[in-house]
Amino acid sequence: MNGLHSHYAYVVSLILWVCLPLATGCQEAKNDQAEQATPVPERSRSAAIRHLGAMTDNLLDTVHGFLYEQALTKHRQEQYRGNLAEIKKRGVLRVAMLNNSIAYFIYRGQQVGFQFEMMELLAKRLDVRLEVVVPKVPKDLTRLLVEDRADLVVNSKVQADPFGDQVAYSQAIAFSNQALVQPAGEKPIVLLSDLMNRSLTVRHSSQYYQTLKPFTWMAPGFSLLRADEDLETEDLIDLVGQKKIALTIANTALLAVEMTYRDDIQGTLVLAEKKPLGLAVRKDAGQLLARINRFIEEDCRGAWYRALRHKYFSKRKRMIEVRSQAMARSGAISPFDHLARKYGRKYAVDWRLVLAQMYQESRFDPQALSWAGAQGLLQVMPATGKEMGFVKLYDPEQNVHAGVKYLARLLARIDTSLPMRQRIRFALAAYNVGLGHVYDARRLARKQGLDPDRWFGQVEQAMLLLEKPRYYQRARHGYCRGSEPVIYLSRVQAKYDAYVALMPAAGK
Repeated sequence: MNGLHSHYAYVVSLILWVCLPLATGCQEAKNDQAEQATPVPERSRSAAIRHLGAMTDNLLDTVHGFLYEQALTKHRQEQYRGNLAEIKKRGVLRVAMLNNSIAYFIYRGQQVGFQFEMMELLAKRLDVRLEVVVPKVPKDLTRLLVEDRADLVVNSKVQADPFGDQVAYSQAIAFSNQALVQPAGEKPIVLLSDLMNRSLTVRHSSQYYQTLKPFTWMAPGFSLLRADEDLETEDLIDLVGQKKIALTIANTALLAVEMTYRDDIQGTLVLAEKKPLGLAVRKDAGQLLARINRFIEEDCRGAWYRALRHKYFSKRKRMIEVRSQAMARSGAISPFDHLARKYGRKYAVDWRLVLAQMYQESRFDPQALSWAGAQGLLQVMPATGKEMGFVKLYDPEQNVHAGVKYLARLLARIDTSLPMRQRIRFALAAYNVGLGHVYDARRLARKQGLDPDRWFGQVEQAMLLLEKPRYYQRARHGYCRGSEPVIYLSRVQAKYDAYVALMPAAGK
């Protein structure tokens, strides 16, 4: 438990940070009351109570979120040199990409995006799990690579990149032009002379800035305004659509996606042609680069790749639906966030972990029914639900309450001397396959010379052995479909990582 001391210290400081101003405010209110003796209206008192309750709920969400986040995502802070051998050894491919409508975003709780699906297939070809790394600002993509926080980056080469001499690029996956973006309805800019005395807003760290610099002397009066570095290209496109800035520039692939769901912009003058999109790796990752180039030749030139491009760039109605329901930017992950927060708060479980489980269990379908009879959002078995005090398991509220209560009960039964991250992982495995099988796998891990106190790479290996007669015949709880909890934990962890990256406990 020593590893949690710093977490609790943070929690205490957080509580003080929130509560001291409240205490001060209460004292000031007392003093005012003593001086004025003016009764507080009942409506104001009720509003104050509701406000205090909301603050308490937010504080609990932050505290639980922080503790789980620190426990389950600490591996994302590790710095290691991810060459091909190391990637296969760890079973994880870390890919840095932007959180936007062409690269990667959350849709109905699922990770999607043109670049994401390509990298998901690459990870599958390598027989590893994909881990997305989202930079805080776009210019940090290659920084993540050279600081050993990512194994590869999906990006176009930027001439002024300060880390450019430390990375190597694959052959091009695709090419796109770079075009002006201006409000719809304006007279289109079709000649360079039309840029005279106009201004355009762009991030100076972006590839577009290098494209535009020559035009500042080719078109008299044309000026480049510096955009905030935390704004992505689609944010700038949105500002053009709102007429808050006059012009920006975008690659035509991203612009095509944007124009499938909005009609307040237009792409006009092409300023650069056939700019390549590739994958960047460190210069010393030659084997990885060779494998990536093979992937591009074999998988990014045929029918699968054409279908993927059609999916994201051609299906207008589908993209309108996707963007209207993509919830990451609106602060929600699913229609059941409020239930995950409510019962996560009640049982001290991170609501984002509840949602990661919920997606894996039912894809957020409250009417889901498994082959074994598990019901609802968190796939609670009727007998378990009854034991928890709930029988209407197709009712979202009862189901989430039952599922979170059951997970918390399992967590309480895991050895408290274990690190928090391992307790949570064993509890998740038990939720999927039963606590008895988890105990069997831990005992078998010890006999196999594996670490019985760690799930990934250790107990999960023993769990797989419980599908074989020579092992399960000696286990106390018999046969186990061990591959199910192994896949389950991997997918729940990946979803949780994604939700945390987009909605961190303490905010971005």
